Amino acid sequence: TGQFWYHLSELIKRGIIIKDEDRYGLSQFGYKFSKILDTVERECSFHLKERTEGGAQKMDNKFQIRGYKDSDFDEVARLVKEMYHYYWVELLHGGDMSMEYARHTVATDLLVPNTYVYVAEDSETKKLAGFVSYYVTHGGAFFLDYLWVEKQYLSTKLRETLLEKVEEDVREGGES
Repeated sequence: TGQFWYHLSELIKRGIIIKDEDRYGLSQFGYKFSKILDTVERECSFHLKERTEGGAQKMDNKFQIRGYKDSDFDEVARLVKEMYHYYWVELLHGGDMSMEYARHTVATDLLVPNTYVYVAEDSETKKLAGFVSYYVTHGGAFFLDYLWVEKQYLSTKLRETLLEKVEEDVREGGES
C-alpha cells in the first residue's frame, strides 16, 4: 500500500485529486483531465486496441484470410512485383520491378507501424494468392494502401473477402 499512497500524494500534489476532510475526489482540473483522457481513448481506440494477428477466416474452403507472418515476406514481395508488373508494364508500358525492389517495397510500405496486412492463402497449395494492407491515422481513419489478387482468382470473391476483413477490423477498432 506504500505505492498507493505515493501515487495518491503525487496526484494531490499535481492538483488532480483533492482531499476534503477524510474524503478524496477529483478537482476541477482532475475532472477536465479525465474528460481529455476519455476523449483520447475514444478517438484513438483503434490504436489502443489490442490487436491479435490471425483471426483466420475461410472462404469457400479454398482460401484462408489471415494476418501477415514474417514467413510470408518473399511471397508478398512476389505479389507486389506481380502487381507492379501489371500496372507499370502492361498498362503504362514502363520498366519492370526487380525482386530486390519488391522486397524493399514490402519492408518500407507494409512492415511499418500502424499498417496492417492480411494475406489470402490457398488452403491446398499454401501459396499466397493475394493481400491487402491498410494503415490507420489519428481518430481511427483508415486508408487502403494495397489490394492485389492474382489474375487467375479475379473471378472469385477473394478481393471482396480481403476488403471485408479490413472493414471488420475497422468496425471492431472503432467500438468504444
